[in-house]
Amino acid sequence: MTEFIATLSAGVFCFLFATALGATVVGRRRLARLAEVVPDPTADRQSISIISPACDEADSIEAAVQSWLAQSHPRVQVVVVDDRSTDRTGTIIDRVAATDSRVVAVHIRELPSGWLGKLNAMRHGIAAATGEWLLIADADAHLGRDTVRKAVTYATQHERDFLSVIPQVRTAGFLGDAVWNVTLGLFNLATRPWRIPNPETSAIGASGAFLLVRRAALERGPGLEWLRLEVADDYGMCLLIKSHGGSAELLVGREEVVLTWYSSIGEMARRMQKNFYAITGRFSLVRSLVQAVAFAVLGLWPLLALLVPTPAVLGLVGLGLLLLVGNTWLASVGFGRSGWASLGAPLGFLLIALIVVRSALIGRRIGGIEWRGERYAAADLKARQHVRF
Repeated sequence: MTEFIATLSAGVFCFLFATALGATVVGRRRLARLAEVVPDPTADRQSISIISPACDEADSIEAAVQSWLAQSHPRVQVVVVDDRSTDRTGTIIDRVAATDSRVVAVHIRELPSGWLGKLNAMRHGIAAATGEWLLIADADAHLGRDTVRKAVTYATQHERDFLSVIPQVRTAGFLGDAVWNVTLGLFNLATRPWRIPNPETSAIGASGAFLLVRRAALERGPGLEWLRLEVADDYGMCLLIKSHGGSAELLVGREEVVLTWYSSIGEMARRMQKNFYAITGRFSLVRSLVQAVAFAVLGLWPLLALLVPTPAVLGLVGLGLLLLVGNTWLASVGFGRSGWASLGAPLGFLLIALIVVRSALIGRRIGGIEWRGERYAAADLKARQHVRF
């Protein structure tokens, strides 16, 4: 009986990883790549405002802004919003604005009640922007010289009102990369991003590093007021546009959009507390712990080969590991990352389980999340949560 259960369990994992691999293959074939877009000169007639809600980004903001100002698109405005920064961010953007008339510096000193800091900063940035297109970018997102022209060209040619680009994320060390790679390995299976352009589906997806929105489409809907307490602001923007008659799509950025989200596994764990507890956990300790157990099982299942070392179990575990590593490797390389950390895929799942548990316990203790120096109550956020995973 034990051998039968172990064999069946190993077979189930093989099926799961084979399914994930199939979704990754489909995603690689069907997701458009921004690097392959040929800029259309007619797109240059459309103005674009690059908006960045920056909070304590003194180490990265100037280099990112210079990459935005170096765009080949002739009608670029840059709006940098200093969101209550406690470092030199405000001073830096003021200095850059003083030397280039295309840069607008906006300073926020206080956060109004009922708004997340980033959403409030986005709102002020949009108010100061003049472009027909609004590109909301992370404060450390570096763009290729033709990235904006390619994005506007693609959105115009395919009649998209919302276009997001999955960036190429720099390394976070082997442990951090192991987490990223297994996450990317599950991305296509969980999101089915190729279905986003279909208005008949509820599929949404986005990356906050690069959100291109047609101003006219944003103004047709309820605007950022609808999203003011949405922690998943990137997915929320996609949902806002798509649910109010707009067309959306998610592209692969690779070298066109490059940034460092986290420099280490420790920083990743600290900064993702809001993501796991608020977005995937939906402010539920039980839901979060169930997810943690699921990730832990995905990391520990190869131990079946040690517990029941029969030929059938050994063969299925070997096949499952091959499928798991192959899927995470293929997904990671497809998004412009090194695949080597995929060899630690089981460890990546275990680390995610620990991060989820940590996020849930902190969230339960403080009664919500902390973000940009502010604490937000779970009850307030949950009441305004539109994005459901």
